[in-house]
Amino acid sequence: MRHNGRAPLQASTVRPDLMNLRDGETRTIVCPDCSTWRPIQDRMVIAHRAEPHSGQSQHRRSEPDRRPRCAGSGQRIWFDITPDQWLARYEKLTNRRQNEAMNPGSRHTTRVKRLGSSPAPIVVPRRRKAEWAAVSEAVSVTDAARKNVPGGDRPRDGSGLPLAPQDVTAHDRRQAELGRHARNGRLAKGDPVQPECANCGTTELNFVRAAAAGWRQVLRRTHCGRCAGRFPAWMRTQF
Repeated sequence: MRHNGRAPLQASTVRPDLMNLRDGETRTIVCPDCSTWRPIQDRMVIAHRAEPHSGQSQHRRSEPDRRPRCAGSGQRIWFDITPDQWLARYEKLTNRRQNEAMNPGSRHTTRVKRLGSSPAPIVVPRRRKAEWAAVSEAVSVTDAARKNVPGGDRPRDGSGLPLAPQDVTAHDRRQAELGRHARNGRLAKGDPVQPECANCGTTELNFVRAAAAGWRQVLRRTHCGRCAGRFPAWMRTQF
């Protein structure tokens, strides 16, 4: 195939998105005359018609209504850049277009690293930005309301729970009454200090420790864990 007689077209002067120089792929370019993608063969644009193929058979080549060959056929290409240089220019152009889509008023660009070295930048649709702008004021009001704290001490700043009774005498008296009531089924008139098993007479330090040790009530009478285990489960109740 002969060239079209025009001066060679330098690859560095072609917009990177109008050419494909990726390794392992067929080199292609957008024909400057018919604006269609065409393969590059022997450093020239392959011969092609000015319009898409009509499906006519080869024996009609001599007919006058046959579409002529595109003037861009045989255009020589001078590869004055390497595939890596072309890829860098292509990524820079793609990144600039993405930034302009996100910020129409900004013309600043950020260089994108080679493919595979970092994830692609996230493109936020304009619709999503409009939706966020519509609710951003309400979100700010909600965040400000969350910072309001009711009056008084906060749980972490307030006084802790008491670890011992304020009136030890009254506490012991109350424990004794609970033990008497659990053992005899009525309020105590005396002053027993410790709960007592109604069967074996075992005592415990206080009513809380007895409950933790497995003491149970059987027919409204207090039994230690060993004595209560002799009765069926349906007869045993917790304090």
